[in-house]
Amino acid sequence: MPAATLTLHFSQLWENYLSEMEAERRLEAESSARGAWCAGWVRLGRAAVPYSVRLLPGGVRALPAELHFITAKGEEVFKERELLFRNDFPVPIEIIDIEYGPDYDKYFHRAAWRGAAALAAGGARRLRVRLRAPAPATAARAHLTLRTNASAITVPLHVYAGTFHFEWEWEWEWPGRQDGQLRVGALPAGAALRVRLRLRNPAPVALCAARAAAAVPRARAALQLRGRRCAAPGGSVAAALRLAAPARPGRLAGAVWVRSQHAAARAAVSLAARAGRLRAPPLLLPAAAPYTWSSAPLILESTMTITVRVLNVTQPVPDPAVIFVKEGSGTVWGGRHAVGTVHYAAERLCEPACYAGLALQSADGAAWLRRAAAAAA
Repeated sequence: MPAATLTLHFSQLWENYLSEMEAERRLEAESSARGAWCAGWVRLGRAAVPYSVRLLPGGVRALPAELHFITAKGEEVFKERELLFRNDFPVPIEIIDIEYGPDYDKYFHRAAWRGAAALAAGGARRLRVRLRAPAPATAARAHLTLRTNASAITVPLHVYAGTFHFEWEWEWEWPGRQDGQLRVGALPAGAALRVRLRLRNPAPVALCAARAAAAVPRARAALQLRGRRCAAPGGSVAAALRLAAPARPGRLAGAVWVRSQHAAARAAVSLAARAGRLRAPPLLLPAAAPYTWSSAPLILESTMTITVRVLNVTQPVPDPAVIFVKEGSGTVWGGRHAVGTVHYAAERLCEPACYAGLALQSADGAAWLRRAAAAAA
């Protein structure tokens, strides 16, 4: 049973070897086939164990360093891909074996290794890799390792669609919502709508949004990317879709597109422009005493020919003092309807040390406390 493991950092040993040389000898050593012998002792308890290793400049390179199979490219993904292994050592090396990772056979065909089992100095060998059909529905990884008598090199193999997945940040739940499509439903003719969107990256490598577009015939549509354009594996890019329904009622269908550095993804968009309008008159809150909320009903006026339902009430700029309490089902049809109550609580602006919206820990609050104390004296 081993008592300890000795790890030798070859690159650091080689740098230490070169650092002790003059410039001319260093250049000669970097191209020499002799390399260098490094030896020493390691102490394990009361025992001293000698070690020695021959270091050679260079290495084995894989070109490319990893392979990417983009399934969105259709039948092209099943074409053979070529790996070139190059011997950058100044001496010939022997190829011992090619080891395939545990998932390699699940996704790839094994290629026969033909030719000599040796690589001359500066020489190269080719290996062909081909994806199995059908391509996996989700992202997958595998790897293969080339082992020689001097070193080993591992080449990762990535399989993924190469496209973003659409995640709409929309309050309305609809059947099949996870399919990436956006079903807006009814929208008053001439009305505008903004829907936020997350472009999720399901790939095992980073994806970058190179271009975004939207087209809904008869309506105005624009898809805008917000902030950074690249997403790490599992990450996302923020976007927003702006829609403006036409003045004439009718059903509309279109799509949005986002192109990554590999391929484009498409998501369908549908809506129905309806006659009529839906509006909320200005909300006027009555005066209120400290710690007594000021309240008023939220009224919606509808001239639409269909029944609609309030899904959510939000503020362009969130104000902690404003609270909305929904009442009933939130269903609205022709006429005026109260869908809830809006409350204003000034003390919520500066809880817990607060009076009528004035923070008692602020300079104004401290001055008010001094005046109140003086008046009570």
